[in-house]
Amino acid sequence: MSRRKTVSTILAVMQVLVLLIAPVAATAPTGQSIDGTALQTEDGEVRTADTIYVRENGAAVLAYNESSTSEGTGQIGVNMTSGLVHLLVATETDSASDVSGQGSVVMTPDSIAGNGSLAMPQPDTLQSLSLSASGVQNEKRAKMDATLTATIDRRGSTAAFSSAHTDGHVTMDANSFSTSGTATVKTAMPMGSDTSLSYAIEETANGYVLDGKRSGTVRSYQRDEWSSRSAAKAHLRSQYARAAENIGGSAQVTIDHYDYSEDGESATVDVEYTVQYSGVKDGVARALIQQLAQSSEVDLSQSEARTVASKVKKLEIDHVRFAMSQRENEMNVEWDAKVENYDGALFAALEIAKNVDSEQSGLQKKDVQRLKKTLQAQQSANLQQKVTWTADLSSTGSGTAAVDAEVHYRTKIWDAYVGALKEKDVTVGSSSFEMTANSDGDEMTAEASFELNQQKMISLAVDSAVTSLDPTADGQTMRLLKAFQNSEFKKAKMSANVKKGTVTVEAGAKFDNISAMRDAFAGRYGGAEIAAIAGRSNEDTSTTYVYVKDLVGENATKSDVKALAVANDDTEVLMPGEWDREFPSMDQKSVAGYLGVQYQSKSGNGNNATDGNTTATTTSTDGQPGFGLAVTLAGVALLARRD
Repeated sequence: MSRRKTVSTILAVMQVLVLLIAPVAATAPTGQSIDGTALQTEDGEVRTADTIYVRENGAAVLAYNESSTSEGTGQIGVNMTSGLVHLLVATETDSASDVSGQGSVVMTPDSIAGNGSLAMPQPDTLQSLSLSASGVQNEKRAKMDATLTATIDRRGSTAAFSSAHTDGHVTMDANSFSTSGTATVKTAMPMGSDTSLSYAIEETANGYVLDGKRSGTVRSYQRDEWSSRSAAKAHLRSQYARAAENIGGSAQVTIDHYDYSEDGESATVDVEYTVQYSGVKDGVARALIQQLAQSSEVDLSQSEARTVASKVKKLEIDHVRFAMSQRENEMNVEWDAKVENYDGALFAALEIAKNVDSEQSGLQKKDVQRLKKTLQAQQSANLQQKVTWTADLSSTGSGTAAVDAEVHYRTKIWDAYVGALKEKDVTVGSSSFEMTANSDGDEMTAEASFELNQQKMISLAVDSAVTSLDPTADGQTMRLLKAFQNSEFKKAKMSANVKKGTVTVEAGAKFDNISAMRDAFAGRYGGAEIAAIAGRSNEDTSTTYVYVKDLVGENATKSDVKALAVANDDTEVLMPGEWDREFPSMDQKSVAGYLGVQYQSKSGNGNNATDGNTTATTTSTDGQPGFGLAVTLAGVALLARRD
């Protein structure tokens, strides 16, 4: 299990956060509606309302109506006073009528945790299934285990295989990397002509020695390459010597054994050869120094470039061995390799990355520094990591095949490595996961849970997204992310439920300074201060209500309202006394309970811009203020319909 946050984890975090804060970004329409109608305005352009309800104190409710093609209903809302965000959508789908399940994810600034379960009919191609996987990483240990046992229908992709097997390991410590393993495949039909290949490379005092063998059928278009000893030697030189010579090294090819026969229709060759390399390391170092010196993207002096190249030269190939044989319907592969002092090459790569513009490398200097400290901690602790695996596929008769596989990850001296990281002021997080899946002949069930903990995890993910974005590529996304950085995010939760064809998704979030995101898009409402957002969507229509403070003065006229940027000739303006209705608003107490955060009821907002704490809220289609609900409905429907 990786000790670093994976890219997929960061992306998952960002996707969930974007889902939760989408209502807050309601002031920034983006993209298209569900039916493809363009809704996006130019950056900074105000979106005009369909109806404006003006209150006596100058506050107002801006209503935006859109037709909806989403097959579901939804509620969404934001309250700027409490900093709460909430979303609830439900959609019907025939494809999930026989599927049931539930899951939830909870996020805080320092953690992400989730769990879920799923039950569905057992696929016809699956006879039996038992899957178990678990892993843990904390200050004391890091390990992972996964096992799979299944019986599957051989009429699919496995029909071509009679049996298959693989086993092996990958082992790493601070200075060396090694791997070895085997793979065997037996097929129902012949795979081709008989062939065997083998290579062995070892490092010597002067360079490297490669011993190679090849035996088997020669294809018609290759016959000129092997038809004589001299032709074979020329062919081997083109394969192995030219690369070394191109960087200033040398290679001597010797044919130790040669036998070629041809009967008109077929030809075979049996050849053994040796390639002796010299000057390769020096050639690589010279080429690297030259490239670094000539590069306009790397800021390294000649002396620094030489230091980098000297680190690369320390890499040692203890041995690399590979063998493959193919006979009728069976293929066997074996490998064994060990590389030592590879850490010098890694430090050299980091030195280059540190001196490359971040837009070119995709890495910030702080990321490079963290990686460097991580490698140094591995060295000082002599951390050892090992992954082992084995897998088998075998025919069981009756058109089925049995699959058995297992993967294990183990470490040694992990606690010393964590201690070394702490000494270098590197934050150490923890994580764990468990997953099981089983079938009973009629139904397949699965359960999973995970937990990630690290100080400032969410803010680090957002910071990384900000630094990786091109500031000129998507100004709206950049504004939203930067606003999120200042929003004092406290907690978020998302849950999903599938039952009898109904897919329900609920999400909520709490911010202590949600006004940071409101202010980032205040221009969408001509500078008016947003107090809350509420809306409701069904299969036909979506309406979003944006509550704003001080839209006009207390003695404003209808003409004054019509003159505002949020109105146009088609906007219906209803002044005080011309309307009598209630508007939806968020049930803040209920949302706080869903999130598990404290909520203190406040009487109004001082400007009577909202209707208090009555019902949960809804949204409009994408492109309108409050966008996100229609997108979410469509997304839920798409997910539910996936095979």
